[in-house]
Amino acid sequence: MKARPRSATSLVALLPFVAVGALPAQRPADPLQVLRTMEVEGVAAFSRDRIAGALVLDGELMRELRRPLDADVAAAVAERVRELHRRGGYLQCKAHAAVEAGVVHVHLEAGPRSVCGAIQFEGNTAVPTARLRELLAASGSDKAVWTEGGFPVVATEVLQRRVEAAVVAAYRDAGRHGVLVDAELLPEANTIGLRVRVADEGHEVRVQRLQIEGDDTAAAAVLAEVAFTPGSLATTEWLTAMQRQIERSGRYFEVRPVMAATTRARPDPLVFAVKVRPNAPAPGTLAPRDVAQVQAMGDKLLADLRAGRGLRVQGDVRDGDVAPFLRVLPGPVSFALDNRGVLLAAERTTWGEGEPVRAAVRFASDALTVELGDQVMQWRFGEALGAQITVYTNFNPAGEAEFRWGIGLGGQSSELLVATIHPATAAHLLTRATAIHRDGDVLVVEFPLTTLRIAADGSIVGDAIEITADDRKLQLGWSKERLDKTPSRPTDTVQGASAAGMVFDCFSRLVKAQLSATTAPRVRAAVLAAIDAAATLPRTASSERDTVDVPSLAEGNQSMDRIVLATAGRIVVDRRLSGELVAVASAFAAMVRGDSTAGAHFQAIADRETAGPLVLGGMSRLLGLVGNARAAAVFGELAGKRCSFAAFYRDAADLAANLPALAAVPAHLGAAWRRVPELQELLAGLPAGADGDLAAWQKVLEMLWQNGGEQWLRGALLGQ
Repeated sequence: MKARPRSATSLVALLPFVAVGALPAQRPADPLQVLRTMEVEGVAAFSRDRIAGALVLDGELMRELRRPLDADVAAAVAERVRELHRRGGYLQCKAHAAVEAGVVHVHLEAGPRSVCGAIQFEGNTAVPTARLRELLAASGSDKAVWTEGGFPVVATEVLQRRVEAAVVAAYRDAGRHGVLVDAELLPEANTIGLRVRVADEGHEVRVQRLQIEGDDTAAAAVLAEVAFTPGSLATTEWLTAMQRQIERSGRYFEVRPVMAATTRARPDPLVFAVKVRPNAPAPGTLAPRDVAQVQAMGDKLLADLRAGRGLRVQGDVRDGDVAPFLRVLPGPVSFALDNRGVLLAAERTTWGEGEPVRAAVRFASDALTVELGDQVMQWRFGEALGAQITVYTNFNPAGEAEFRWGIGLGGQSSELLVATIHPATAAHLLTRATAIHRDGDVLVVEFPLTTLRIAADGSIVGDAIEITADDRKLQLGWSKERLDKTPSRPTDTVQGASAAGMVFDCFSRLVKAQLSATTAPRVRAAVLAAIDAAATLPRTASSERDTVDVPSLAEGNQSMDRIVLATAGRIVVDRRLSGELVAVASAFAAMVRGDSTAGAHFQAIADRETAGPLVLGGMSRLLGLVGNARAAAVFGELAGKRCSFAAFYRDAADLAANLPALAAVPAHLGAAWRRVPELQELLAGLPAGADGDLAAWQKVLEMLWQNGGEQWLRGALLGQ
């Protein structure tokens, strides 16, 4: 059969994905494909797909898997699988592997899982044993270092280092440095004992003098404002207090004490290393008491957020269009966030030509809720997404303070919101004020648009901040409601000119279709029933989960590249998934890894006739987000050419079969549509049961497609 020629436009646009250079004589293996075909036999603690997914982030193994498969590659896989189980507490795990017919076969015997046993302490006299036990059982990064009777977080040398670091930190808290600790794991049948030996309790460090190092000509003037007593014991609390006082000058990006294990018992001086920021205020410009009070405000704000209180910004808008079908009328709007969720609400919103209603979008880690007047629709994700919103302040190269935020997946914290404030932000805030004065203990800081009144403990007087600009007011204060709370849905079905009806009006206006007298009632009834069914969609069961978490083999940061690679890799190696979803994930994983095969992955998707408008249009949007406008345009053009109902339905069926959150949608909506009187003639003659429900889903989708759905999809995917 003659090969179909590729368009020049397609090749040019996809060239950025292809590495320049001659192809090797033997094409390297695709590591993700090797893991996808990997077989695990015997008794395993984790499912095959969870094991394969955990191996994705092991960069060294991924490089090994690019070589031709042989006994050495199989041995490397077996070693990583064994190490994975050891980290999870299966210390007696045995694994060996071989390559058979191009597939890696791993034979695995996990053995029993060991729990944390008793701790034996030796050599500690300066810090009580009870204090050390308390610190080892304390939560760190959401998990305790060691809890007797519990499962170890990472039962390897990494755990030993964490134990040793926790004990050294306990001695530093007491002002003792140069401590030597040796932790040893004592594996038995079903328990792991722990022996902690303090070989050297170090020495007390009493500081005689302070010194700043970091190319700052004003260092002496900064130190003159620090309240320091010679002979102070260098406890962790004292060191933090000295660091904060130096930070209050507002001159530095970074301040850190230089405390090596060999620090003398009476250092003269103790050095604080600093990095001077541009445009730093001159010493004496700011009163240390004022800076401390603003710092206390930031500390209290973060403490309240971590305790579950939510911030709310309340304002008003002028009449304006948000989208062609959505309009916010003059009136109150608010945005709120806390460590559980985000809420955006407008009191007077119109959809299409409907009456004004309150509209709100509420996002929590496991659900998205949309409120339109008295109608509530909710989509649950089945399990927590692992989403995280990060809010922080930092300084740009010019030395100016910046407020930033970001959203990512796979965060380490169990909270949705994580916030940090740079130590020098308080001083910088004061340098931007137009006036600073005191009303007793209350610090009054005036800015062009607002005035801050800060109490001695850092709380904002009045518990709110008002900003006035252009005769409009904005108020920042505390939210009085939980943002992950799900609103109760009315039991009565909302009909007629309800919010659901407005969504239909919006739909019909958006698709710009002239519906016949026969078709219009059917389309309207189908949309209303779909909205009602969405609110009652059964919660998706969580995907298969092991009894314990799989510890990652890769330590280190959670950069966006690693998150994308891990997500795409898990999709590829999960053998419960198939179709275009796996092909797309393979392409993006190759792109993130920088593989020379990335271009071939993307070109293969473009060449296959099985990819329809949902797949190609979705890829176009994703490629646009990562900045490859040329490739995005190619896939957008392909999506437009293949925008037929058959291709759309094939994509929809493929996604529903492979995404747990969508698995129940076709049959659920099909069953709902079969109960609607206006659709009974259209759906007459369909078989009973699940087959008939799926047939109803397809038939109603085709009706919607023919009566405006195609135009709506083109606009949504192609930005038309």
